[in-house]
Amino acid sequence: KMVSAGDIILKYVFPTLGAIVATATFSAPVQSLRVALARGSLDGLNTFPWAFMTANTLGWIAYSFVEFNLFVFFANAPGFLISIWLNSGAIKLQYLEQIRPVLVGNVEMTQSNGNNANEVESSGMSNEESPSQNGQNRFGGFGGGNAGQPPPFCAQDKIWLLVVIAWVGLLSFIGLRSTPLDHKTQRDIVGIGANVSLVIFFAAPLSTIATVIKTRDSSTIHIPTMIMNTFNCVFWFSYALAVSDPFIAVPNGLGLLFGAIQIFLYLIFPRRSGLQQIASREPLDELILNEDNISVQ
Repeated sequence: KMVSAGDIILKYVFPTLGAIVATATFSAPVQSLRVALARGSLDGLNTFPWAFMTANTLGWIAYSFVEFNLFVFFANAPGFLISIWLNSGAIKLQYLEQIRPVLVGNVEMTQSNGNNANEVESSGMSNEESPSQNGQNRFGGFGGGNAGQPPPFCAQDKIWLLVVIAWVGLLSFIGLRSTPLDHKTQRDIVGIGANVSLVIFFAAPLSTIATVIKTRDSSTIHIPTMIMNTFNCVFWFSYALAVSDPFIAVPNGLGLLFGAIQIFLYLIFPRRSGLQQIASREPLDELILNEDNISVQ
């Protein structure tokens, strides 16, 4: 039987283009993160979707194993690796933002300790007897408590760990059984899990809708990701209809809807210029921390 040109386009060309565009979509935030790392601040960059990028790609990699679908595998394997780097960078910057006040307190404490040391020296009291030195930890806390210490987790690593744990648990349930599940059951479980992850990944940029409407500024919508996601959904939705795969069709159909909503918001609320964004912010004092003004003991 001759394969029609339509079948070749829908079943081979479109998923190949989809795999390429998917990798471009996952790569879209890379430059933004590089800039954020260079300046040491996220500065409003929405990193929430990156945690679900890991969940999404991990889920579809598992689905590609169950269905032995190379198009799906190569569309998600590069994204999985990229998501690890993105989340790692977001965690670094979020932790830096959390620890900055602690470092500022540490600078102030160091200056205070210097003054106290002069007083102790003039009074003849030993360092061991100085109350400002006893029980002080490196972050300015006292008595081994949590005062002055940064939290052990930031928002990004919490959600990232949760989605990874969820997928590890789901895959363990499927694969580590004395009685293996049949292929259809495996496909349904992994397909539903992958769909949930993908829908959240597509919808995650919409978490900024309230901010966009409030500020009448669409700067928090990442334009390259929005464009790539929309084109990606066109290719995969068409492919899914051609091969009659509802697990691929449904989330990509919703992805098209989410993309349309983001485009609408972008057109209604234009992005502010850099000068307008700076003018709208309150002045912040810049603190330069170096080896001369921080003492770590």
